[in-house]
Amino acid sequence: MNPNAQPPAWAAWVLASILPSRDRDAVPGDLLEEYRLDRLPALGKVWADLWFVGQVVRQVWRSTWFAIVPLAATLMLGDFHHALIDPYSPVFPENVFGTVVLAGFLLVGIVNGRRTGRVAGATLLTTGTWAGAWFLLGLWWAMTLYPFAPFMRESPYWIQAWHYKPNDLSFERWLLYDNIGAFVLGGAFGLSISTAAGVAGGLVGRALRARA
Repeated sequence: MNPNAQPPAWAAWVLASILPSRDRDAVPGDLLEEYRLDRLPALGKVWADLWFVGQVVRQVWRSTWFAIVPLAATLMLGDFHHALIDPYSPVFPENVFGTVVLAGFLLVGIVNGRRTGRVAGATLLTTGTWAGAWFLLGLWWAMTLYPFAPFMRESPYWIQAWHYKPNDLSFERWLLYDNIGAFVLGGAFGLSISTAAGVAGGLVGRALRARA
């Protein structure tokens, strides 16, 4: 056993950034002790590092689940409505929906900026909120692709979208590719928006913490 062994530096930095100041010494210290004394001898370096990363992900979830769950539920509801009920009329007008999501990101950034006292921590947790919600939406798309496809194929909107560009793909395969494209592009766009909102919210939250 190497008493000086270290987990991945980036994971240790993320952990220190997202924790409240009161836990910034105790939690990493306890995890490092378990990493060196238990996980490393039993699992080896690679698996011990993965265990440590998992603990960081767990901390991110504990700090963001309250925002991930309603955001993911809203995205799923919007997809259900768009796919099966009325694709011409989204659940919320796009500008209203976008404003609500942006406000949610700002709130997450402010809360975590005040809690951690760090803009980096607030930004990481805001982008983590988006990543978690978008991951759940990706699972939703994977589970509902084929159950939804027969109903969507009866919609003039989706038939027109399918034949917007001539192709020889079946509707189900076209829908799969369309979902993959939407997941990649939508995920990248949301990541940029959540990062900007996390920085702004983190600055506000840190200022509120300083005034408290």
